[in-house]
Amino acid sequence: MRIRLTPQANVFYDMFTASANNVLDGAHTLHALITGPLEDREALNKELRDAEHRGDDRTHNILREVNSTFVTPIDREDIEDVVAETDRFVVVRKHPEEAVIARETDPRSVNS
Repeated sequence: MRIRLTPQANVFYDMFTASANNVLDGAHTLHALITGPLEDREALNKELRDAEHRGDDRTHNILREVNSTFVTPIDREDIEDVVAETDRFVVVRKHPEEAVIARETDPRSVNS
């Protein structure tokens, strides 16, 4: 593995942006899953699983970049914390859709 002494220009920020965009896309998909028609749930569930896999790939890429860069633009522990929290959000977001699919109810019809 080749180790660089300085980070490539903005590579971490670009990776963080891609990861955050994936979380945002997944949140929109989850909203559509909860508020949309029942017949769309299977396709939206697949989209959420795909978002989780993209998030995992992005997490691995960021950590690989951290491990191959001698000087990072942000403290290593901070980068690892950001990556862990982003990944945690994607995983937590995955479970509500499974409950919605399993119940096969329209969440808009449930009174609080």
